[in-house]
Amino acid sequence: MNFDTAKTALIIMDGTDATSEKSILLFSDFLKANKIKADCLTFFPKKVANREARDSEYFMTKKNSSWLGFPKGKVFDSIINTEYDLLFDLSLKGYFSLDCIVELSKAKFKIGVLQGDDHPYDFMIDPGKSKLISEYIDQVKKYLPLLK
Repeated sequence: MNFDTAKTALIIMDGTDATSEKSILLFSDFLKANKIKADCLTFFPKKVANREARDSEYFMTKKNSSWLGFPKGKVFDSIINTEYDLLFDLSLKGYFSLDCIVELSKAKFKIGVLQGDDHPYDFMIDPGKSKLISEYIDQVKKYLPLLK
């Protein structure tokens, strides 16, 4: 699965990382330019989001999680039951709730940050020493088209 064959995508992002937001919005525009319908799940680890949702954006907060951190509710059900062609986990922090969503998602191809052996991704990219989401997205754009 790559940018040429995909029709739908889910972008997962960390709502507390305001510096990455612009890069992720540009990536969403890139997907749309490639005729890929992109939804975005923005995670806020607190009980409330600090801004309004955009088109095709879902919010998930601490209120959408059980006391153990497992996601719950309509947003969670909708996200995991949608069969996206691509799932991009652009959260560089490890949030248990987001890990659950990635694991349970019915997405056909899951892309995420390089981790240990126990991971839910089909394709992982090492962000290297840089922890900038813009550089990670550049790596995704570089390597995903090479897959057939």
